[in-house]
Amino acid sequence: MTISEILKKYPNIEIELLLAYVLKKPREFVFMNGEKRLSAYQLTRLLALVKRRLRGEPIAYILGYKDFYGLRFKVNKNVLIPRPETEWLVDRVIARIRQLAETKQSRLPHPSEALGVRNDKIRILDLATGSGCIAISIAKQLQISNVQYQISASDISKKALVVARQNAKVHKVKVTVKLSNILENVGKDFDIIVANLPYVPKKNYKLRMKNLEWEPKIALVDPKKDFNLYEKFFQQVGQHITTQSRILLEMDPTTKFPIQKFVKKYLRGWKVKFFKDYNGLWRYAEITYNF
Repeated sequence: MTISEILKKYPNIEIELLLAYVLKKPREFVFMNGEKRLSAYQLTRLLALVKRRLRGEPIAYILGYKDFYGLRFKVNKNVLIPRPETEWLVDRVIARIRQLAETKQSRLPHPSEALGVRNDKIRILDLATGSGCIAISIAKQLQISNVQYQISASDISKKALVVARQNAKVHKVKVTVKLSNILENVGKDFDIIVANLPYVPKKNYKLRMKNLEWEPKIALVDPKKDFNLYEKFFQQVGQHITTQSRILLEMDPTTKFPIQKFVKKYLRGWKVKFFKDYNGLWRYAEITYNF
């Protein structure tokens, strides 16, 4: 079969990506070489991938990667597939880091900073890191700036951390990867904590099962009850921040009220502001101290 024939036969799946993958060529090659005929081996391999896609397996798991924030990340069934909506969160974190860096650079040195040596590193924690896409994207941006930083990425899944380490190595960034249940093993006094905790309510998960069944349930749904992980997070987070810190969360719209409740209960003196995503849904929360 030729490329053109294959494109016509499978118009309802990302066939051009599968073709490019099998041919080991850029996507553009597929559209510019319609008369090229696949070898028997290439066709057999392609049809096996097509079969997986037609069963509903996400294209990212079939290809083994997903592009996010201009970078390519390895993904597999042990990590969530990075979503475009999460790029907004990365933008917000980077903007806040630069603001904090300016503040640190302008402050007077503390008497405890011997011989004028100052610790101006911005300390960042990416909680529930999965593939590491948030932490690594932030680190790549900070590499090309003058900001001194220290980034930790934690997750409860050992298998997810294997993927995060591999991605950090590929992109040549310094990210400390840690195994941790919520905030039990991450350290203290972070300037920025960014978290994408499992936030899909169980009821919604069942309704969206066909779209989410291939991804790790542990990264999507609280294993005990809705919002339980969020409450644990807010119970613990006060011990890991200062009044200068910022907390940024990606969330489900249904989590808006519980987050407000938990901030009021466990972070007295702090305030929360919510932001909508590209679809007009409440998707992000930023928590700061109310000076």
